[in-house]
This record gives sequence, structure tokens and C-alpha cells, in this order.
Amino acid sequence: MAAPDQPVYVVNYYHLPFGLVELEGHQNFEMWDTALRQYLRAASLLHHLVLDEMSPEERACDACRDNWHVERGRVLTLIDLTLGNRLVREALYEYGWQDNHPSPTYHYDMVIGIWGPAGQNWA
Repeated sequence: MAAPDQPVYVVNYYHLPFGLVELEGHQNFEMWDTALRQYLRAASLLHHLVLDEMSPEERACDACRDNWHVERGRVLTLIDLTLGNRLVREALYEYGWQDNHPSPTYHYDMVIGIWGPAGQNWA
């Protein structure tokens, strides 16, 4: 046990990539959205948040198609990591959220539907 004047460290195995923030609800929605979009833009993955299908060129190329699926999986993982807050997940489930849905845009749109300002263009 640590001495009273010594700090106590808690090991957290749940880490977000640098630059992303966990959604907590209305209070940090704008920060969450900005951080997620900037992170995905920097990683050249933002198109998976905006479009939910492959381009005809990607469909025609096996390697491109495989890469598209890998990238999509990365975006899904990143979104899921930011939705770890218990209250956020409960609100999403009440809204009808399917946490195993394969589309990043589905998850993003669910969050926007609950916490996003109505009528704002997110593209």
C-alpha cells in the first residue's frame, strides 16, 4: 500500500489514440465530433464516415476492396473506443442502437441523432 503522501496510480487498459476524446454527452459533443473528424481526416479515413459504400473503382480491384474493408474496420474500432462511456451507451441503446452494425456512418449518425444539433451539415 502506498504511503499517504505518495500518489496512487490506477492502471487503465482502455486507451484512446492521441487526439481522440470519449463522448460524454451534450457537454463534450462538439469536442468529440471535431476530434474524431480531424483524426480520421489526418489518417485519410474520413470518407468512411461520410460515404457508406465503395466506389466503382474500388469494387473492380481486389486489393482496393480489401483495403476498403480494413480501413472501414479501423474507423469502426476508433468510433467504438470513443463510445465507452456507460451513460452514452445506455442512451444509444434506448435510441435503438445496434452496437454490432458494420457501418461507421450508422454509428456516427446515431450519435448525431441524439447529441448533434439538428440541421447542421456534417460532411
